[in-house]
Amino acid sequence: MAQSVSVSVEAPIENQILSIDYDETEKRIKKKSKQFNLRQIHLKNILNKLKEAYTEVTVLHDVLNIAKEKHYLVLYPVLIHEAIEVKPMAVVYARKKALGMAGNILISGAERLKRLDNGPDFQIELLRLRQNWRLKKVSDNIIGDLSFRTAGSKFMHPGNFEVSKADESEMKGPNPSTLSVTIPLLAGPHSYDRHELWEITKSQNQTLLEQIIAQAQHVFMRKRTQYVLDTLARDVKDPQITSHWNALNSPTLSWVKINITTHGYDTITRTSLVIHVKERSLKAICRDGRVMHMSYEPQELRDLILQQNCQHQISGLQNLSRCMAWQLLSNSNHLGIGDVEPLGNANSILISSPLGDRVIAVQVRCDPQIVVKVYVLHSPKEFFTSGPLVQGKHWENLGSEFKEVNFEKMEGRNFLNKMEFLMAALTKIKE
Repeated sequence: MAQSVSVSVEAPIENQILSIDYDETEKRIKKKSKQFNLRQIHLKNILNKLKEAYTEVTVLHDVLNIAKEKHYLVLYPVLIHEAIEVKPMAVVYARKKALGMAGNILISGAERLKRLDNGPDFQIELLRLRQNWRLKKVSDNIIGDLSFRTAGSKFMHPGNFEVSKADESEMKGPNPSTLSVTIPLLAGPHSYDRHELWEITKSQNQTLLEQIIAQAQHVFMRKRTQYVLDTLARDVKDPQITSHWNALNSPTLSWVKINITTHGYDTITRTSLVIHVKERSLKAICRDGRVMHMSYEPQELRDLILQQNCQHQISGLQNLSRCMAWQLLSNSNHLGIGDVEPLGNANSILISSPLGDRVIAVQVRCDPQIVVKVYVLHSPKEFFTSGPLVQGKHWENLGSEFKEVNFEKMEGRNFLNKMEFLMAALTKIKE
């Protein structure tokens, strides 16, 4: 049964913003009271009734005029308005005033473009900050909110920060910014002063707000990676997937080691790889030294783990065949026959018995779960008849056609255990 989850909804405290002036003054839409709405409804009803009464009186008046005067069509003369005399000096003055206003607008726009060319603009950076964080103006200060109370969080710490215009001394460095962010979360006996915060920003080439955003993105990426690995470990029973997270991680980089093993055959084969979890990407390092870069999409990580499972089964069967004196004929991690694989390439292996009279072909695919197909070839042929063209007895050693074995009904706990029983059943002792 699904458990109920309590969701907290918080109404916005301030009114909706209508516009923002250049002096950072916000114009808000005032909420209408309940009494005002009721009064408006009452006035609308009275106005509608007055319109209906006026329409009825007008119709009655027209009917009486028609019955009394007997005039159904009345022609009224067209009134010709006299042309208003326009003084030429007034026209010149109006045009001069309009040209002056247009010139002032162009001059102010050119000055703003010059400021943009010389460096970052406070208004533009403030607009970008508003796209990611919630800001509001309280008297002469701009206050932001770092908490998630509006999304239903019950953490009651305010998490406010103040945004102000930076001085010229603070706009030095590789990434100058006109914004100065003050966070009182760092208050207390062990808090950083202004100089220490500036040194931290210079050493990491990031502002404090950018560092907070990067850490939040990394935490979200790490939780998504944990969910994908836990889901695969739960759904895939053979082979077994275990993940070990490193306890010593940086705020924006974590790594996890993934071990793929088969129960009872740990000493024969083991597949290991390391995943580096960054802010918005993943980096996989395989045991053979291959490095693969992935985006933040969880499906890419899932496809990689499933492909590693297929290669683990093939390499495990190869090592197991050596222990049982079977010979390896061929091995491919990129099978080029059959249907096109949606998740990577198919893997295959071809092994022969010690006497060479039996051949086993195994094909492992990801579609999207792991699909295993096993084929067996017998040599010499069970039924061989010589003819006028084929007379020699040695032609029976060519072997028959491959026959598919029902893998699901084979005896064994897992893939390698089933293949061990199959190889033991097909092995003949030389007399």
